[in-house]
Amino acid sequence: MLEGEAPWVSGWGLIDVLLVTARDGDTVVSLLIDPATSPTLRAERLRLVGANASGTVTLTFRDHVVPAARVVGEEPHADVLARDAAGLRLNGSLALGVIDRCCRLMGPTSLDHELSGVRTALDDAAPDDLPAARAAASALAMRAASALSVVQGSRAILAGEHAQRLAREALFLLVFASRPPIRDAMLGLITGG
Repeated sequence: MLEGEAPWVSGWGLIDVLLVTARDGDTVVSLLIDPATSPTLRAERLRLVGANASGTVTLTFRDHVVPAARVVGEEPHADVLARDAAGLRLNGSLALGVIDRCCRLMGPTSLDHELSGVRTALDDAAPDDLPAARAAASALAMRAASALSVVQGSRAILAGEHAQRLAREALFLLVFASRPPIRDAMLGLITGG
């Protein structure tokens, strides 16, 4: 039985099955559910500034029964946390895409060299170094989107312009798939502290 909330679930209305992970003490249980609302499963659509087409919702489970046959695995919570830390690199690629697009739209700038540096830092980072590398990539995405907005001038605030979309995507990446160590590193970069 599931009880609680999953604050960020993407793909709602687009997917046929949803893998849910839930804690039962020190064990994480993975199970499959049908992505359909019911009296015990409520989905609230979230309007995002970036990636809004992702169908992201908050799910609320209230005594939601899932048959035992739909359980696909169990593992210690500590193992899940260790794997999660090692997997932070993949989401860092999203910031690289935003930076690269901004650089291409602006033409050659010093940001091209910085892009190369954050890409190398992400590629070479050990799991303990990934939060700082992710923060640096996302912070650079925000700077690159800001620079593109300045280069494009007043038209950058018009709906449909690349600069406003990339600025929203960069804002999204400041918090997307974040963890406390990434957030702390990000705040240090942004506030100079």
